[in-house]
Amino acid sequence: MIHTAVRVILICWTVLLSQQSAMASEKRKSATCKEDENTSCCKDDENESCDNEKRKDFGTITFQFENDLFWESDRHYTNGMRLSYLLPREVEFDWLDWLIAQDEESADCLEEVRYGLALGQDMYTPERDDIAELIEDDRPYAGWLYGAATLHIVSKPKNDDHWYKSKLESIELNLGVVGPWAQGEEAQDFVHEIRLMETFQGWDNQLENEPGFLLQYERKWWIHDAPPIVDPLQVDFVPHVGGSLGNVLTHANVGGRCSIGLEFAERLWPPRDP
Repeated sequence: MIHTAVRVILICWTVLLSQQSAMASEKRKSATCKEDENTSCCKDDENESCDNEKRKDFGTITFQFENDLFWESDRHYTNGMRLSYLLPREVEFDWLDWLIAQDEESADCLEEVRYGLALGQDMYTPERDDIAELIEDDRPYAGWLYGAATLHIVSKPKNDDHWYKSKLESIELNLGVVGPWAQGEEAQDFVHEIRLMETFQGWDNQLENEPGFLLQYERKWWIHDAPPIVDPLQVDFVPHVGGSLGNVLTHANVGGRCSIGLEFAERLWPPRDP
């Protein structure tokens, strides 16, 4: 039954995308030409930079894997997997314009709007794996299988001297199921058997099947480029705030991400799950 539900979600997304793609390409091309009248691509110049601009954007696929075994632990939020697809820039949904519109007096200028789709599974267990009976004073066994649709809005400050270089706001809707239909027990047993580990004995006490709804919001700020620490290495810092509302999880979060690497670019991530 859960496999049928996943197929229905994928079919609905495919139909919706096909209806929007045709109008989106022409609209994007017109907007680009108006923004920069000197762009060689708008003049159909046959040079290398024009070819790069015209290159087809197929979107971005991302796979996330989280497991507490990386920290030699196996309890509570014990595993998470998520397959995400950031749609090509040409894809637009005009009926979502009311979420994107910005006030003319806003301190920011709209830079880019992107849409994403995802399928994910999280699983939770108590600390003890050898007790088959219900453990009333610990986290219950649970699986959470969901599909997600995400709207990303990238803005940049009108003032170049502003303290951040760009801002990313993400709104994500998750729909799925908690309980045996989420296949949490099967997924965990499969991994443990491959690794020749003991399986958890209390999955018969997991939460019952229940539809899940989760609405998440997160805002990230990309700080101005920091000077290289050791040329050519750079430091990248992105603070964030956010929260969620739903029958699966209601929470607020604040935090940040610090990276060290080469030639940082602005990246789009889904809102954080706990």
